[in-house]
Amino acid sequence: MRSIKKMNRYINKILFLGALKAKSIFQNHGISSKIKKLAVLWGILLGLTILPHCSGSVDQLQGHTDVKKETEQKDFKVLNILPFVFDSTHIIIHPLGIYYFKSDDYLLKSVRSSDDQFYTFLNKASQDTYTGQITNLYFENPANGNFQKLTDRTMIIQRIDFLRTIHKTFGLGFLLYEINDTPVQEKDKEDRFKTKSLYISALDGTSLKELTAQNHLFLEGVLLENENRYYFRSVEDKNGNREIDKNDQFHSYFISFSKEGYYVKEYKVEKAM
Repeated sequence: MRSIKKMNRYINKILFLGALKAKSIFQNHGISSKIKKLAVLWGILLGLTILPHCSGSVDQLQGHTDVKKETEQKDFKVLNILPFVFDSTHIIIHPLGIYYFKSDDYLLKSVRSSDDQFYTFLNKASQDTYTGQITNLYFENPANGNFQKLTDRTMIIQRIDFLRTIHKTFGLGFLLYEINDTPVQEKDKEDRFKTKSLYISALDGTSLKELTAQNHLFLEGVLLENENRYYFRSVEDKNGNREIDKNDQFHSYFISFSKEGYYVKEYKVEKAM
């Protein structure tokens, strides 16, 4: 960018000197003011004849800037973020996230930042909820030093909820995840449908399972603590056009927890009435 500005100043200088030189020549020969103005115009036109020889360099510089920007976007590393522990539990959770770097290897941004700002990957929304842009999680058991990887799939974890009430009631630890599991090639095509799914795992990261059905988009959910149930809604892409429209169908489910574990069931209020 600095080189482009320098080139622009050089071109402007050429135009100015061309006009100044023409004006000086006509003044020395006693030409009228009307012709002097024409002389200035002639000088500018003379300077413009030089521009085609400079434009190639400007285009090359601009093209170099675009290539550099594209390179910066691809220059990243997957690094671990500071771990956290849900209160009253013993499993240490280590998140992973993508850090982007400038071409000079200085840390630039995370997947949630603008060009000039830096944001953390993980935000503690409440005592039992974390939100952010996480690529994976590792679960450490300090009692034996074992690590458990959550998944081998490519996905972005946007929300993590610890079901504390279920843990207190039944002694079972569960985590719910809102996950963007759209394949990269579909994201590049601006796929706006399959952008979020609901998953569940044990507190130690084992037994990860998707709760939303195939071609369903997770919409919202709520935990009814007194009933030990988690209710959620999804929308099914019935016509396969990858858009939410009047042809699609909405579904309602609940997860029922007990000392034996959990099960998922679809329900329809209108049929029960």
